[in-house]
Amino acid sequence: MAKNWAICVGINQYHFLQGLTCAVNDAEKMHVWLKEMAKFDQTYLFTDQSPPIEDLSESFPSQPTFTTLRRWLRKRFERPILSLSDSLWFFFSGYGVRVQGKDYLLLLDSDPYPEEVNNSAISLAFVTEQLRQSGAGNIMMFVDACRHKDESDLGIELQPEQGIIFIASCSPGEKSYEIEALNHGSFTYALLECLQIQGKQNCATVERLSKRLKDRVAEINREYKKPKQTPYTRIESETKNYLIFLPERIQPTLNDMLVSRIFNKQEFNKMSESFSLLNGQLKLFLCHGSEDKPAVRQLYNKLISIGIDAWLDEEKILPGQDWQYEISKAVRNSDIIIICLSSTSVNKTGYVQKEIKYALDIAEEKPEGTIFLIPARLENCSVPDRLSGKQWVNLFEEKGFERLLKSLEAYLKSNL
Repeated sequence: MAKNWAICVGINQYHFLQGLTCAVNDAEKMHVWLKEMAKFDQTYLFTDQSPPIEDLSESFPSQPTFTTLRRWLRKRFERPILSLSDSLWFFFSGYGVRVQGKDYLLLLDSDPYPEEVNNSAISLAFVTEQLRQSGAGNIMMFVDACRHKDESDLGIELQPEQGIIFIASCSPGEKSYEIEALNHGSFTYALLECLQIQGKQNCATVERLSKRLKDRVAEINREYKKPKQTPYTRIESETKNYLIFLPERIQPTLNDMLVSRIFNKQEFNKMSESFSLLNGQLKLFLCHGSEDKPAVRQLYNKLISIGIDAWLDEEKILPGQDWQYEISKAVRNSDIIIICLSSTSVNKTGYVQKEIKYALDIAEEKPEGTIFLIPARLENCSVPDRLSGKQWVNLFEEKGFERLLKSLEAYLKSNL
């Protein structure tokens, strides 16, 4: 079952800026809703007075200073801990600033002078990099970081980041407003309302949530006589507009599910077409045990059908050839090694273990961060310790093959 994680940050009492009134309450209420109503598996809260966070066998201060938040993000996500079917949300309420074309979130102790921002505020680029390293396939950022105070002209433009869904509290050139009568910023008040709507008017998809936020924030600001404020969304591709982001909490309509499936199918077809254009330039080696041959043969047929040059011993080794030599040469010449795992193969001694060892030796020669070894579980089985540092794919799941193709696509983007 997919996991849902969230990080909520809210700052009122800035050390070097005029304080805000509602940012901490925004983060606290968002945290409570995600934890208690949406039943997120893991939630983290960083505010002016939040309690310490017990995580990674360590106690972390939770006051969102530059050092505290940056250090926690770096340690928490230094290796993948979530999978492509999982979701990770990041909510920020406070000040933001744009300096020399880069967007920054101002933290409790940030110095707002342009010359000091880079050394005391946390860049959105750094935050998104850490979130992507989590391994989660669905990352959503709700950024209320252009809060209005009379003497402040702070704000961000919120540049899109690949793989992230951004929903900002206002459009470039606008400000976000706190409504003291509601004890919330108008954006967060509307967001919490939208997330709780059920029935046909629900906000189960990114597209509907974005539209409803625009309408509701406009209504709230008119009611409380605040200037225009227009939330806006930046996404990596049109398909993310139809992402059903909380199916367990917000019941999607039948139409939502059909549209989501159609666009997911289109994305899958687009990936398949891109591989077919390579004409066999991407070379894959299928490492497997003989007992898994039927399942691996099916995988081989799928790969070659979309233009990938997959290497399978029974198809590539000719009669009379030295099979050990041919296998070693194929491993060495491959762009990616897919290590097929089953309950039988992981517990069996023999040549497949030698292939894994040889592949690991070659992997050591690759630049850090390169996708080269992909453990692929053919069934629900354990992963050998020496492969546990690599994120694996479950080919027995409905979208397993699609996730494998996304890894291959990521390799292509960085290597071809």
